[in-house]
Amino acid sequence: MKKKICLLALISIYSCGLGPKKIDGFDNYKKVIILNNSIFPLKTNGIYVSINEGNSLKGIKGFYLYKNGIYHYEYFDDNFWLSPEKELKKRSSYYENSNDFGEYIIRKDTIIIQDFYSNNNEFYSKKILEYKDVILSDTIVKILSSYTLNKEELLGEPIIYRFYPISKKPDSTKAWFLDRKWYKKGLHKSRK
Repeated sequence: MKKKICLLALISIYSCGLGPKKIDGFDNYKKVIILNNSIFPLKTNGIYVSINEGNSLKGIKGFYLYKNGIYHYEYFDDNFWLSPEKELKKRSSYYENSNDFGEYIIRKDTIIIQDFYSNNNEFYSKKILEYKDVILSDTIVKILSSYTLNKEELLGEPIIYRFYPISKKPDSTKAWFLDRKWYKKGLHKSRK
């Protein structure tokens, strides 16, 4: 009977994505944020929102960059660019979600972002997603690839993000990984 209960519990964990977090490969936090030979610094006083990506389930994606190397993403309605202020006000309650954070590094004209995603049909509650983006200017970023760290390609066409300045950003101190021992131990001094 105990074996059956254990088996049912494991199946439930597996099918609900309630298992452990898979952090293997999440290593941007261990590296210097920006190398000295990087071409374009990116703005951190606003949000980068896609201008050519739409998804009927989630809408368009936006992301924030913080000077300490933290990255935060969220989704907006497809009509964000028609009324950015209105869309940002609608999403202000979403800022409290601690799961939608990651880390970035800038190398020459490329920004590499690592964040986490959840899939309720997998054992791990979180897995790493990595983006490689070309920095076209300090206000325009073009995502060329998106993949899980086991190299499962997730992105079709390149996505272009445009900067929109704002005064209030999500609180980056709410990222779920900030209080983890592995994070504190490996954190690069440029991110403190």
